[in-house]
Amino acid sequence: MVGVYVPTIPNPTSGYFVMVPKKATRELDMTVDDALKYAISMGMVVPSVPGREPVEPHHAVRSLRN
Repeated sequence: MVGVYVPTIPNPTSGYFVMVPKKATRELDMTVDDALKYAISMGMVVPSVPGREPVEPHHAVRSLRN
């Protein structure tokens, strides 16, 4: 079993803690800072990963930017 903290948004300092089987988890190559940016931005700020193409935002998001 591993402990997983699930932050709530918009305040990531509140949240809840769950215990889940390790086989039900996937370890990410992501810093805590990147994870918080990703969560707080609701997925708009995608962490960069070496060797991976940048992710294009969904067409609905692109239209909001224009």
